[in-house]
Amino acid sequence: MTSRRRYAVLIVVSLALALISLDNTIVNVALPQMQEELAATTSELQWVVDAYSVMFAGTLLLAGALGDRFGRRRALMIGLVVFGAASAAGGMASSVEVLIACRAVMGIGGAFIMPATLSILAQAFTNRGERAKAIGIWAAVAGAAVGLGPIVGGALLERFSWSSVFWVNPPLVVLALIATWFIVPESKDPARPRLDLVGAALSTVGLVALVMTVVEVPDQGITAVTVSLAATAVVALTCFVLWERHVAHPLLPMNLFGQSLFRVAIVSVGLVYFALMGVMFFLPQYLQLVQGFSPLQSGFGVLPGALGLFSASLVSPALAARWGARTIVVSGLLLVSVGLVSATGLTTSSAYAHVGLSLGLMGLGLGLVLPQATNGILSSVPQQRSG
Repeated sequence: MTSRRRYAVLIVVSLALALISLDNTIVNVALPQMQEELAATTSELQWVVDAYSVMFAGTLLLAGALGDRFGRRRALMIGLVVFGAASAAGGMASSVEVLIACRAVMGIGGAFIMPATLSILAQAFTNRGERAKAIGIWAAVAGAAVGLGPIVGGALLERFSWSSVFWVNPPLVVLALIATWFIVPESKDPARPRLDLVGAALSTVGLVALVMTVVEVPDQGITAVTVSLAATAVVALTCFVLWERHVAHPLLPMNLFGQSLFRVAIVSVGLVYFALMGVMFFLPQYLQLVQGFSPLQSGFGVLPGALGLFSASLVSPALAARWGARTIVVSGLLLVSVGLVSATGLTTSSAYAHVGLSLGLMGLGLGLVLPQATNGILSSVPQQRSG
């Protein structure tokens, strides 16, 4: 594959990733208006966001394995179609329950898109240094989309209803589908191993139960429902690990966790995304409902985080080449931690500078961590199993 073709592929998969990144933050800005027009409770609003996360997490491993076996470009296109159709349905939803269901289906689409973009990159950029630069650009585009989401959403909400934030996606999906069809080559695992259906079922049940436990415990506390969910998660995920250690063709080879690079990278990515998504759920509502910002103003209000993520992602590969990936990842985690500690001091009378500083520190930290950790994960995995 020529250098020009590789970077054309990078542009296409970055566009696909930007689509789901944009959607995650554009929805957060519309939450206050959804609450008013759909008479939604705070718990229901949280499920508008978390229904996506639950199904995304629950189907991610299976989606990645299906892409490896049946074709990564095919998986990407399937994900785009599902995501776009569910988004259009969400734009027509007349109740919060229907909207939550549409968001859940969008999560399944996103689960096919996310691993496909990275595994396609891994096939196109086989040189580790070149791949690190490509992943830096990939992460930077995602950061830009995270920042544009609230601004685009705020601009739409100035003129239209909350449903407009869902109608942004279908035209972008069509564009991404056309570009994928003409530019991205198909690739798959030549061995075509037997699909681990038992592992897929156990991981889906376990991860869905785990995320639902995390979502529901703060609202419900320790109840029969949350205890049952937690127990289901523990049993299913324990059985998943035991099954994966003995099956001939595991969905997720457990020996990967024997590599320190893989373990540390996975934990780093998990922690920074855990922090990011919590902050991005809270801050738009804080700026609108507490500080009195308009939707558009709140969109611009979260821009420091996106700018930090964008700029740090672009320079992260060069910094890692000079100072070492470990130093850059640790520095990024420290910046995220300082930003989060700063945000704990927010009150009803805090100046916006406090918000902007906290977000900027978190964004810079995320931009340093994500490209290096993601490249570390892909470097630890056989290329044919990159999904």
